[in-house]
Amino acid sequence: MSATPEIIFRTCTASDFDFVKQVHFASLREAITHSSGWDDEEQNRFVSRWFKPERVQIIQRITQCNAEDAGFLIVERQKDRIFLESLSLLPKFQNQGIGKLILKGLITEAEKSKAPITLLVLKANRARKLYDSLGFIQTFEDRTHSHLKWEGPRDPEQSGALSASCPSEH
Repeated sequence: MSATPEIIFRTCTASDFDFVKQVHFASLREAITHSSGWDDEEQNRFVSRWFKPERVQIIQRITQCNAEDAGFLIVERQKDRIFLESLSLLPKFQNQGIGKLILKGLITEAEKSKAPITLLVLKANRARKLYDSLGFIQTFEDRTHSHLKWEGPRDPEQSGALSASCPSEH
C-alpha cells in the first residue's frame, strides 16, 4: 500500500439494502461458512432484521474524481462505550488500508471521549489480525465469536490516529 486511502461516508438510504446485503455476503461468506455454515435464506433474513438505513453509513473509496461504494459501517455510540457493530468492505477494497483508517478514526474518537471500543468478530474472520495490531484485546470468546475491546494503546506507537474521522451520530 503506497498511500493512505481517501474515503468519505455517505448516508445510507432504503435503496442501499441490496448493496449492504451484497457487501455482507461477499465479505463474510467465508468466515460464516467456516464458523457455522452458510445458508442464503438465513443470511437474507439476518440482514433484513438488522438493516435500518439510519444506523448505517456507506463507505466510499475516492479514486481520482470518483467515489465508489466500498462497504458499510455501523457504530453505536453509548455513554460508556463505542460499539463497532459492523465494518464490512467488498473484497476488492480489502487490504488497502481502508479498514485500518476507519478504525484509527474510531480510536481517536475513543481517546478523546475516554470510552472503550467494543466489538464482536467471527473467529474465522481475517480482520482479527488487524484488530490485534491496533491494540484490541480479547475479553471473552464463545463458539463462533471473539469479543474484543480497545481501552487505550498498549504502546505509544499505537496512539495517534490517521487524519480520517468516522461519522458521528448526532
